[in-house]
Amino acid sequence: DLLSPDNLIFAERARAAGVEVDVVYEEGMFHVWPLIEMPEARRARDSIVDFLSLPAPRRARARRGTKAALATRPAPAAE
Repeated sequence: DLLSPDNLIFAERARAAGVEVDVVYEEGMFHVWPLIEMPEARRARDSIVDFLSLPAPRRARARRGTKAALATRPAPAAE
């Protein structure tokens, strides 16, 4: 996957900033491989479902923070 190196760099930078990050990387896989019907993809989809099934108090706090940050940005200039 051409995006993998950038994704891994992004994850490392997020960790360095104190963000908890989980990365699922499968050597030799291609972009959007979890969408293809194959054993590796089924395992990946199971992991995604497990993750999304977890309680998300941190995600809720992050969303509130994001909305606040977006609300404080200056409005774009009218044309």
